[in-house]
Amino acid sequence: GLEHALLRRELRRAAEGPPRDLALDRAPVLVTLGGSDPRGLTEPIVARLRARGVPVVALVGALASAGAPDRGLPIEGATWMRSVDDVVPIFDRVGWALSAAGGTALELAALGHPVVSLATVSNQRALAHAWAERVAPHDVGVGPSFDLVGLEGEALARALDEAGLALVRLRGEAAASARHARAARARLDGQGAARIARALALLGKSQRAT
Repeated sequence: GLEHALLRRELRRAAEGPPRDLALDRAPVLVTLGGSDPRGLTEPIVARLRARGVPVVALVGALASAGAPDRGLPIEGATWMRSVDDVVPIFDRVGWALSAAGGTALELAALGHPVVSLATVSNQRALAHAWAERVAPHDVGVGPSFDLVGLEGEALARALDEAGLALVRLRGEAAASARHARAARARLDGQGAARIARALALLGKSQRAT
């Protein structure tokens, strides 16, 4: 589960600090679709958000072919960043995020960023489901999630429209943004690696005892 999420050391240290004072309704939205973005979704997502006047920071990996800054993509108001080693300073600049349901989404949530997650490939479905899951009857999840696996053409375009609209709506509601941010911090405290290490240590002791 999310309480066992494995975070990089620098993200774990940042998550241990006090909650950030994020301007969720004014800060740019981070769009990140993984190291390679094999389906080329970064560009259409950024275009949809910019069409609604939302400032965007797009973070792309070294293997991403679409949305590369060196292509000079003409989407005014979007900042493109590629192959960044230390993402914490970027996270400090943004509020909401729209991310593939993978490791970066976990890191964002641990730092208190509400995230709209996208399952772009089948192995991301479990995390996307856990993302939107409520931990209490009157609580909210870390953020909405959308399953894009197998969608192409008009069906994919509609799903991207829905994801963008959900983010824009929530970003404009201060109370809703704050609830999702609290849920993110509550469910990902950055101590997943320590919990797994303790569990493995206990397992080792148990096996030696037998």
